[in-house]
Amino acid sequence: MKRRNVETSKRQNVETSKCPPHIRPRFATSAFTMIELLVVMGVLTLLVSILLPSLSAARRQAQAVTCRSNIRQIIMANDYYRDDHDGVYVPGASDFLDNLNR
Repeated sequence: MKRRNVETSKRQNVETSKCPPHIRPRFATSAFTMIELLVVMGVLTLLVSILLPSLSAARRQAQAVTCRSNIRQIIMANDYYRDDHDGVYVPGASDFLDNLNR
């Protein structure tokens, strides 16, 4: 009797695996468990927490480069003004270099 039960259960498994996906029983489909989803969320959180400090450092560096570029443009504009106006700088620009590190 046991052999017949084993054979019939094998037949049922084979029949279930041949069924189209929309007919298969719910237990036969694969799905993520809650623990797997929580582990994935934890890994993503860890990766984000590692990347955020480096992104903020890159943002600070980009702001510093922009600031240096702006200062260079102001200095060049003052030099062009001086060249066009017989060595006189733009009014109010005499202490410009003193105020760079404010």
